[in-house]
Amino acid sequence: MIDWLDPNREFISHRLYRDTCTRSSGGHHHKDLTVTGRRLDRSVVIDDHPELYGKHRQNVIPVSSLHGDPRDVETLLKVQSFFELERSFKDMRYQSRKVWRYLNSLLFSPPRCLLPLSDQKTLFLDLDHTLIVSLEEPPTEKFAAGDQIMLRFMEETLYVIKRPGVEQLLRSAIASNYEIVIFTAGTKLYASPVIDWLDPNREFISHRLYRDACTITIDGKCLKDLSVTGRRLDRSVVIDDSPTVYGKHRENVIPVSPFHGDPGDVELLNILWFFEFEKQFKDLRLAVKNY
Repeated sequence: MIDWLDPNREFISHRLYRDTCTRSSGGHHHKDLTVTGRRLDRSVVIDDHPELYGKHRQNVIPVSSLHGDPRDVETLLKVQSFFELERSFKDMRYQSRKVWRYLNSLLFSPPRCLLPLSDQKTLFLDLDHTLIVSLEEPPTEKFAAGDQIMLRFMEETLYVIKRPGVEQLLRSAIASNYEIVIFTAGTKLYASPVIDWLDPNREFISHRLYRDACTITIDGKCLKDLSVTGRRLDRSVVIDDSPTVYGKHRENVIPVSPFHGDPGDVELLNILWFFEFEKQFKDLRLAVKNY
């Protein structure tokens, strides 16, 4: 593949493959820049997985994952801007941070109004550790056949377990005249088949927002900005195990503890009464506050 990208070997000087990565105890691969023989203050990385670089994230200009969109010019624009601006800095790590903040504010925030207009109330649901958990090893606990599935993702096998109460939550939201939107920091390649499994007949989930709808910070974290979704904040509720990713919109979030595969988990079941409770409030943020 690299030969195809650079058939005349004009551009790429060296190639480092999987065998140069550090493998963690959990089987994940990490890219350690200290073993490359290159000065960190003279090194810049462009990668859609900045978390792989650990303590060297400050060297990384993160980009969203490419899924075949011919209109995707994010990496091109970032690289062009970087090479124009980095000359004034001796330490490229500092410049990569400055460029990323600048470009993120001007060019790479998600487009406003991500969803088609709707006058319904909106329930935003996170996916990983809120509705499901994905494990690299078969679960030790026993679950019903319909509550777990095995998926192939990239080169790995994942064992996906549905959190108890997911179907009841979806049905209760629909019965209370909510539209349901999955808002996940996962990529479409990973999350889409999981959502298809949760809602095979597309009865409940109206829309799906993936990682490319998130705002990526300098250290590679995904923030979920409700203001760009096209939904009224006073008509929106979020259920997520990471309320901090909503920033100034945390008042819309009903936090849940992360799901790790406990078949006795009752977090979602305990939320069901919210749909009756919130009817006394015009502003759903007040309902969440008093919940």
